[in-house]
Amino acid sequence: MHSVEDEGCCRYGGVVSFNKTTDVLKDYYAMLFPTYYDGEGFAGTLIDSLAAGVPIIASDWKYNPELVKQGSTGILFKTHDVEELTNALIYIYENQRMWNGKRTNCIEEAKNFTPEVAVSQLVETLSLS
Repeated sequence: MHSVEDEGCCRYGGVVSFNKTTDVLKDYYAMLFPTYYDGEGFAGTLIDSLAAGVPIIASDWKYNPELVKQGSTGILFKTHDVEELTNALIYIYENQRMWNGKRTNCIEEAKNFTPEVAVSQLVETLSLS
């Protein structure tokens, strides 16, 4: 049997320390995040991926659309829709130049989640109260 991993395109890299995620992820082609877990919160993993300049393929679940901007920082697919996920994977394989072009968009989007931006938004909200 011939597996995708034999082709060298997909592999599980194991657990990464929280302070090394960006360094590890920056060498990846895509972040695959097909969650539909009810307890899923705001996924810091997606912010790490954006900060590393790695476009994301994610389910359209809970808060994912706040991080993954369709066509800019990645692709959202309907939750539980295996065909849409498959099509997204094929699309990024067939359009590698376009996909890699999203890396800069990801880094720019990640800036919206820096502590400085978060604090300034909090201060602005509190001053309006």
